[in-house]
Amino acid sequence: MDKILYCAGPFSTYNAKWVYTPEPDEVMFRKNKEVIELCNKHNLKLHIKVHPSDEKANLAHFKYLTKNYPQVKVVGGYWKWLNTAQRMIPRYQLVVLDILRTALLPIMARSTVPCIIYTERKDCIKKYKLEGLSKIFHMVYNRKELDKLLVKFSFGELFQPEEEQLMKKWFTKRETIENWYKVGRYNFILRRKFRQEWKSDGQAYVTMDKLWKRIERATTPPIPIIK
Repeated sequence: MDKILYCAGPFSTYNAKWVYTPEPDEVMFRKNKEVIELCNKHNLKLHIKVHPSDEKANLAHFKYLTKNYPQVKVVGGYWKWLNTAQRMIPRYQLVVLDILRTALLPIMARSTVPCIIYTERKDCIKKYKLEGLSKIFHMVYNRKELDKLLVKFSFGELFQPEEEQLMKKWFTKRETIENWYKVGRYNFILRRKFRQEWKSDGQAYVTMDKLWKRIERATTPPIPIIK
């Protein structure tokens, strides 16, 4: 069964409200319940990674919320390096975040795992010009929108936004080409270090001009000709 990782944000009770959660605690509590209830509604396996800020209180909070939901597992132990959210993410098929300001955003931007951001503060999106987030993540602003995406996920039809998929493919191709040139440069250096080419008269065949041209060919990708 596909699994969902819910990385719950901290409550303003424990943190500066304006830094982490622009939503009051009662909204955060309600969103916690909605994620749990909707996953249970669609029979989806859910793991909740509690926030390390006041971890014991967060752990107790989610243990209480999930006591009647056997398909939900609450994960704590931030101090154990095996249980950090960054290490857990690749083992899941979907990640749900409920705050905008989190260190997991750049990690999810690089990951191929689909991500839902559940926030009710559309005004923050406009105020801080974060509309581009919708091209990278699935942005939902209420329970109904979240429900629709979880239905799609339950049928195996929830993927990354199309633009993000294209960007990932493009970067993968670019990185592959760059790695290929690095291998070519490394092999060239080894050849020059351990072997020298000579003419039959004993003089070195490779001049400085030829050596420079070879270095350029090995390290600089060719420029495509557009017709």
